[in-house]
Amino acid sequence: MESREEAELKTLTEKEKRYTRLSWLIIWATLGILGLVALMVFVGIPLMITMMAFVSR
Repeated sequence: MESREEAELKTLTEKEKRYTRLSWLIIWATLGILGLVALMVFVGIPLMITMMAFVSR
C-alpha cells in the first residue's frame, strides 16, 4: 500500500513539474511577445515619422 502511495506522489510531483514548466514557457513567451511589440512600437513610430517626413518632401 505504501509503495503505491509513494508512486502516486511521484507521478503527481512529475505532473506538477510539467505544469510549472509549461506555465513558465507560457510566461516567457508572453513576455517575449510583449517585448517585441514594445520594440516595434518604440522603433516603428520614429521610423514612420521619418518616412512620412521624407515622403512629404
